[in-house]
Amino acid sequence: MAKRRGKIIEEELSTQPPLVKGGNDFDYCVSLFMDEMEIRNLSYHTMRWHKENLHYVRPF
Repeated sequence: MAKRRGKIIEEELSTQPPLVKGGNDFDYCVSLFMDEMEIRNLSYHTMRWHKENLHYVRPF
């Protein structure tokens, strides 16, 4: 079994912009979430359920 690396390589760090509390980033986060579900090859019905129910957690 391989030993774990204790250090994070700079290439692994995310280049996404930081999120600001109270900003208009919810739609951006939803699009990232949906893209990741597609990359993970989740079923159509799972993605549809999440997309339909995300409006419950949408900030007011």
